[in-house]
Amino acid sequence: MRPPADHPPRILAIAPRSRGFGYAVLEGHDRLIDWGTRGTRTDKRVRTWRSTASLIDAFRPDLLVVEAAHDDASRRAPRIRRLIADVTNRAGKRGLKTAEVPLSEVRTCFRSLHAYNKHEIAHALAVRFPELTPRLPPHREPWMSEDERLSIFDAAALAVTHLQSNT
Repeated sequence: MRPPADHPPRILAIAPRSRGFGYAVLEGHDRLIDWGTRGTRTDKRVRTWRSTASLIDAFRPDLLVVEAAHDDASRRAPRIRRLIADVTNRAGKRGLKTAEVPLSEVRTCFRSLHAYNKHEIAHALAVRFPELTPRLPPHREPWMSEDERLSIFDAAALAVTHLQSNT
């Protein structure tokens, strides 16, 4: 992908949702380069790959990180599991290394920061990366749907967990 240099690894992490995905691009442990959400309401498999491929082309990451959707603890729908597998397979065919991070590892990683649920993990990430603070969704009540912005924090959590567990 990128020519070797004296730089920390660049990681693209994606977190698929029912209507798109969140992403985060990190360089090393402490530099958040870009983040956001991409919508894919129709033809989700193709559009998700196209959006992911455009991020790969734009940022030239060393690694693509996704949730380990086939892990026993994962509660992902079969369609999302297939989508994640499709994206990692296509990324691999392009020569990009991929890594799958189980949600249990994410929880373990953030437990030391006293972050035990998605909202607390999002706040811990906003402390680490202050540029994410404006994207923090409000606390979710039981009757509310999960805010799509939370997928940005899901992606960032996957990348941070991968970096911490592989150093």
